[in-house]
Amino acid sequence: MSERTYRPTTIDVCIASHILLLIDPPFPDLLLQTLLKESYPTLTAHARQIHLQAFPVTGSNIPLLPPQSYTLRALIPWPPAKTRKSKPKPKSEEDTRFDRMRWGWNALVVFSAVFYIAQSGLVQAMRNLDIADEEDEMLYVDEDEE
Repeated sequence: MSERTYRPTTIDVCIASHILLLIDPPFPDLLLQTLLKESYPTLTAHARQIHLQAFPVTGSNIPLLPPQSYTLRALIPWPPAKTRKSKPKPKSEEDTRFDRMRWGWNALVVFSAVFYIAQSGLVQAMRNLDIADEEDEMLYVDEDEE
């Protein structure tokens, strides 16, 4: 880049964003970050320059969130057992209608899936496989007895 006013293109911004996502966040294995910083210093400098032009106030340092600990319980959609349950608020007519429509939609999805499985022949194919397996086992048993 020269000293004159440089306006980054879309490709510059796209590549810079990908490079910055590879070199700035703390990864457990630093191999990729080290490889990029040591083998391609001009590419990383260019990415930092593009970021500096886009966000002159923050500079080239990308702010990171503090590390958080995650548990398996965080994936469960219901509230934790320790929270106090409050009285449910009375639902408006529109909320009640929405809940009924959602339950209707879910019932339609389940019914459609069961109907499709029944009509597609998957159940019959599974039965045929079970019968064929039983016949094969009987053939092996008969051969062993002889």
